[in-house]
Amino acid sequence: SMNAAARFLGMSMGWFNVKIRTHKQRVFVAKGGDHVGSKFKVVPDTAESLPREEWKEFPYTFHGLSVRGNGSKCRVFISNLGRVKRTWKTGSRITDLKHSYMAVVRVDDKSYMLGKVMLYLFKKQHCLDTMSRTDMEFDELQCDHIDAKHPENVVSNLQLLTPTENVRKQE
Repeated sequence: SMNAAARFLGMSMGWFNVKIRTHKQRVFVAKGGDHVGSKFKVVPDTAESLPREEWKEFPYTFHGLSVRGNGSKCRVFISNLGRVKRTWKTGSRITDLKHSYMAVVRVDDKSYMLGKVMLYLFKKQHCLDTMSRTDMEFDELQCDHIDAKHPENVVSNLQLLTPTENVRKQE
C-alpha cells in the first residue's frame, strides 16, 4: 500500500501520495530506514482483474445520474474485492479501496459509501431481506464490517445493519 511504501521510504504519507497521484514523480530516493539513498520506482497496478474478482457497473439509473469524468463520458465499475474502475474512451484507472475503512465513491459531485454500493450490487437479496426485516429504507441502513478487527471492503465481510444494531455491535 502507499502508506507502507511511504513509511518504508521514510517520507510523509501526504507528500508521497500527492506526488504519485499527480504523476509528478515516479522515482523516489529513500530518506530513512535501512535503505537511505536507494532508488525505488513506482510501478502502476495494471491488473485488470484479480483471481475471483467480479466487476459490476455502478447503478447509474437507480440513482438517476448522468456520469461525466473530466468533460468526457465515464463509466464506473465496482469490484467485489473493493476496487473501483473508471473507464473513458482513452483508457481506464483502477483504485484499490479494499483497506479504506470509510471508502467513498464520488460520482457527479455526489458521494456514495463503497460498502453500501457493493452490497447493493453483489448482495441484493441480503439488502432486500434486511429492509423487509427492519421496515427501513436502504438509505437509513448502515454498512458494517463483519470482522471489525480486519475491516476490509470485500463483499464477504460486509453486512447491512440498523443504526441501533450497529451501536450494539460496537459495544
